[in-house]
Amino acid sequence: MKLAKLTCAAIALTFTLGVGAAYAEDNALDADACKKVWAMASPNGETLSKDKAVDYVTNFEMVDSNTDAAIDADEFNAACSKGLVKADAATAKDMN
Repeated sequence: MKLAKLTCAAIALTFTLGVGAAYAEDNALDADACKKVWAMASPNGETLSKDKAVDYVTNFEMVDSNTDAAIDADEFNAACSKGLVKADAATAKDMN
């Protein structure tokens, strides 16, 4: 019985992680869109602290790859290609 529960849990987790990865890839931003979102998030090109990044990234810790508590342009660009940058309807309107 425990083995069956563990197997079901493992299958569910694998499915969830797979769907999450597919979702992120589907939401990846191209370089032009990423540049526009970065310009809105950081008009002066400065790094983003967690409180300033919350409107733009889905998971600060995943984007802050060097763990310095700030997101720079390179980390932001990498996050765009991984689908970790949000571009909601309001952001898309501002981008046009």
